[in-house]
Amino acid sequence: MIAILLTVSALAAEPEQKVDKALDVPRQYSPDEALSRGRELRQLAGKGDAQAAFDFAVLLTRFGRFGPLADASTVEEWSKLANGHSAFDWIMLAAEAGNQPAIGTVCRFAEDPLAPAHVREKSMARCAQLQQRYPPK
Repeated sequence: MIAILLTVSALAAEPEQKVDKALDVPRQYSPDEALSRGRELRQLAGKGDAQAAFDFAVLLTRFGRFGPLADASTVEEWSKLANGHSAFDWIMLAAEAGNQPAIGTVCRFAEDPLAPAHVREKSMARCAQLQQRYPPK
């Protein structure tokens, strides 16, 4: 569900452009390549890299347990790498660290009638605060 929402949100935000680069790249990976990249991003995110956390969330939405490109041979490791957190949790982590694409995604979720209620509510509660705390450059 979050994978679909990320894609729809990116398309709605940029109607005349291709899907955001962060969403386009994962389509090029095989499940093993994605997992390898996910391991790298998870390490960087663990060190506080907000962009890596957002990129990890994007890969998780595509290749994790409920992603459209999920593979039975890698799904368990994706779950371990995510440390029990959803892709939305990873997006929020990146947004809280000031990542602009993540903040934009959180704000789009706040207005998305297709988003799960808990995602919409949490996004509404944080969008303005995040935009004020981390204004676009």
